[in-house]
Amino acid sequence: MLAELKFDLDQPDDAMAHLRCIKSRDMALAINSITNINSLNEKQLEEVLAVLSIYSIDMQELIA
Repeated sequence: MLAELKFDLDQPDDAMAHLRCIKSRDMALAINSITNINSLNEKQLEEVLAVLSIYSIDMQELIA
């Protein structure tokens, strides 16, 4: 299967969509780092994980 994304970078909405695509790996790594901060107490970690769950973000799926 092949997927191709095309963006018209002269269009502001497409330029933003392009930036989100190319920065998605960095965002996943940042979120993973946040979930691994040792100074988070259990309640804070649960809150972070709850937000991820609301948006159906599975870190095991993203960070392999």
